[in-house]
Amino acid sequence: MVVEGQLKDGDFLPHEAELIAHFGVSRPTLREAVRVLESERLVDVRRGSRTGARVRVPGPEIVARPAALLLALSGATLADVLTARIAIERCVISAETDQPLIADLGQRSSRCRWSVNASATRW
Repeated sequence: MVVEGQLKDGDFLPHEAELIAHFGVSRPTLREAVRVLESERLVDVRRGSRTGARVRVPGPEIVARPAALLLALSGATLADVLTARIAIERCVISAETDQPLIADLGQRSSRCRWSVNASATRW
């Protein structure tokens, strides 16, 4: 819903019953999923007069934490990270002038998003 642009930063998630129907999961499963999203700081859950879960679009610090852990656990060095950065930057620079490549990457990205969303609805 967030990735598809239906919900933006600060929007409330739909009511529990609607989410259960949308994802085809049980109430305990949905609640656990919301707790995980809250622990990852991707939603803010408010209890009280204005209850519900609000979407929080992650900033760089939220994304960097698991990436740093993954790099540390894989034994990546700073030199490895810089080498990867240089390779990515070279691709970006050459891709800026290659419109067919950009269109192809956009289509691949859309297919990946569709695949992720399709697998998420199965759980």
